[in-house]
This record gives sequence, structure tokens and C-alpha cells, in this order.
Amino acid sequence: MNKGNIIAISNIKNTLQKIKNPAQDIIHSDHGKEYTSNMFNNLKEKYNFKHSMGRIGIALDNHPIEYFFSILKQEYLKSKEILNYKELSSMIDFAIYDYNNIRFRRCLNNKTLRRCLNNKTPLREEI
Repeated sequence: MNKGNIIAISNIKNTLQKIKNPAQDIIHSDHGKEYTSNMFNNLKEKYNFKHSMGRIGIALDNHPIEYFFSILKQEYLKSKEILNYKELSSMIDFAIYDYNNIRFRRCLNNKTLRRCLNNKTPLREEI
């Protein structure tokens, strides 16, 4: 397994260790090597989380996260000078908070995602 895969698995493991009950969570991924590896399967057995994969050749399965990463790169990180990991982590934390709690969505009748989830308003993915 290459260094990038080890880093990905290590990050997933660190996240799972912080979650109270990982068995209630779902990790969604593409079909990358790290998500079909023995290391990943061992994590699944140890933490008992659910794993979902997008269908092969169906890019829209990953649309919500791809859309978020596009917004993250274009609006929150582009043209910012990031000096260290702590600063990057802080910027990403802010972006996630803003995206979920402050950013209004035209497709959600100009509501925030958090407001729709709290009010159980039906969600429709942005296209």
C-alpha cells in the first residue's frame, strides 16, 4: 500500500476513534484502492461502521461531496495563503460550519441546510 493510502486509512481510523458509536455511521467512498484494502476491511470489522460505495461509472453518486469540495476549493481556500496544518484545519472547520449553518441555498427556498434538516424540509441536491 502506498503512502497516500496509508494516510487515508490513518485519517479514517483517527476519525472513528473520536466517534462515540461508529456503528451508527456510514462512510461513503469511491472505489479507490484504500477503500477495498485489507487495512480498510480490518477497520470495518473493528469499528463496525457501514460502508457505502458509489456505483462504478455513475459520477452522480458522489455529487453531494464533490459539490462541497468544489465550493470549499473555490470559495474558501482559493487565493488564501495557508501557512500550516493548523491554519488549514481551522479554515476547513469554518467552511463546514458556514456551509451547513449560514450559506443559503437557492434549491432549498433560500434556507440553510441546517434549517431544512431541523424543520425536516425535504432536501433536493443542488444541480
